[in-house]
Amino acid sequence: MSTFAGSNSGLVSISAPLQEAFVVDHVDPNAPGPLRSLAERVGRDLVSNSQALTRHGAFERESWTSKAAIALRLLTVRPFSRLRDIAEACRCNYDDAITLVAAINRNREAARYLVKFGGDAPYRRSTIQPIAESGAVRAFLEGTYRYPFTVGIYPAVSCMLSCSFCARARGEQYKSEDVIPGNELFKQLFAEAPRDLPRRFYLSGGLEPLTNPGLAEVVRFAAGFGHRMQLYTNAMMLTSRFLAKNEGLWHLDTLRISMYGADDETAQRTTSRAGVATRVLANARDLVRAKSERGEKLRIGFNHVIQSGQIAHLRKIAEALVSIADQSPDRRGINFLTLRENYAASGEAAISGDERERLRDELIDLQSFFVAEGMKEFEVDLGYGMRGLVEGVETAPVRRVEHTDMLGRGYPQISVVVDLLGDVYLYREAAFIGRVGADRYIIGRLTPELGLAEVLQRYLADSNRFVSPRAGDEIFLDAFDHAVTAFLRQASDDLHFGSNLSGVPVHTGLYHPPANLWR
Repeated sequence: MSTFAGSNSGLVSISAPLQEAFVVDHVDPNAPGPLRSLAERVGRDLVSNSQALTRHGAFERESWTSKAAIALRLLTVRPFSRLRDIAEACRCNYDDAITLVAAINRNREAARYLVKFGGDAPYRRSTIQPIAESGAVRAFLEGTYRYPFTVGIYPAVSCMLSCSFCARARGEQYKSEDVIPGNELFKQLFAEAPRDLPRRFYLSGGLEPLTNPGLAEVVRFAAGFGHRMQLYTNAMMLTSRFLAKNEGLWHLDTLRISMYGADDETAQRTTSRAGVATRVLANARDLVRAKSERGEKLRIGFNHVIQSGQIAHLRKIAEALVSIADQSPDRRGINFLTLRENYAASGEAAISGDERERLRDELIDLQSFFVAEGMKEFEVDLGYGMRGLVEGVETAPVRRVEHTDMLGRGYPQISVVVDLLGDVYLYREAAFIGRVGADRYIIGRLTPELGLAEVLQRYLADSNRFVSPRAGDEIFLDAFDHAVTAFLRQASDDLHFGSNLSGVPVHTGLYHPPANLWR
């Protein structure tokens, strides 16, 4: 049960040539439009009017203007572009790329445009900015200890589904004797954790969390320490009888249900099991009914991955959600729908061409549908990639970093994951039990005598501890990890070259990173 519905959701390979992936090579820098207007402003900033009076000056201004148009296009369509990307796209050296980036940032109109329409702008607002504001990025760059910004808790024992997009090792599960000691470690973790970020912890994993028979008590315990957690579940076990026996689940802040389809046939294509949609929809209706009867404030949402060939199924999903909402007064018992495109798909499996246009129209109609059904407060979260599709400024998905870009020491000040054994992992999908090579990314194990803070402090104190990522290790990263890694690599360029793409403070002198930080 990945936190992101699809291990590579929202990703595209970093190694894809720019001209193929983003059509930057075919951009006409002289074509009229908002980017050309902004580029001309940048060109005037770099070459004054008096300089432009000479033939050489006019040529130089036009050269900078053309480069600015290409750079702005790249920064619009490609999230977390790096300095080398701009140099390659503009066919210039690093010094010129640095000058260009600085000029774009200094120009108020160009900077405002990128804040609103830049390819990574949504990621920065929703993900990167909160992390940076917490102090976690600074702690990472300095190599100092800080309790993680986010901690994944993977409490599951097993899973009853075999989903096509799930990265877990089939047939692997934890032992029943692991549950009680594991849950005690989780409680110790919640009791010792700082309370500065109430939503720091989330419950997920490569297996189904509800298979842990003590989960409800763990949730209740965590809530007692002010932790407002969200749970990702396939809801197969979430019957009325189960809820009655596990009332601690009502102490969750948010419950996210994976919705594989509105009918059994569609759901079976993803889960390899019959009757999934019937059971999940029935359980969801019972959950919402119980929420209303009890007057609970639990936020209930649904996650759905849009697959090629299933665009028309979105309307069935929406209708099913209305039937669930009907179990509550004014249809306010459910709060949101999160839609994600399966960007891991390629070739005929990818949504492109005419089908992509139909997807855009369907998404627009979907939002109107819920309003017409009296669900004005219901949120439809289109994520980062599809939001632009609806708004008319579609960007490329977050690129999938390769193993050569992975950080061998991870970024434990930002994110770690803890499984039922108490093992602490650097990357989210490395903690899926049974994955070959994943144990290399374990940095310690919690015990009754050793808490998470001490595990991290010991790890960070030993600068010689790092993993040498191998080809294929990128499968241990989920979409969050890919985005954070892409941002941190962008930041490393800024700190080494004095550019300013990432927004991290650029050192006035040479940047001296902690040993092995960027390995």
